Amino acid sequence: AAANAGARGPRRAVSGREAWLRMLVMVPGCAEADALAIANVYPSMNHLCSVYEDTRRTEREKEHLLKELTRVPGFGTAVGASTQRKLGPKLSERIYKIFRTDAIGLEALV
Repeated sequence: AAANAGARGPRRAVSGREAWLRMLVMVPGCAEADALAIANVYPSMNHLCSVYEDTRRTEREKEHLLKELTRVPGFGTAVGASTQRKLGPKLSERIYKIFRTDAIGLEALV
């Protein structure tokens, strides 16, 4: 237990879903509501990357894969704001550039 204790007490294990959500919110412009919308459709990075690797899809389809997803209501939405807001093409493209599995995608992280 002592080896697992940090400065703020014992650390708990992080679930795969929680780790995936944490990765997504590290993407600039990706709020918790956006990350939840993505994780509800693509429950892991492997799920999303397998779609990005699909050679039957065009680059444009892959870039815009997430743009129509609707943010999860109640997370990061201001009172009175539309809960039907879509992720949009810019965030979808940004996530594609970061999570695609070819070497070019790694450049987006530098």
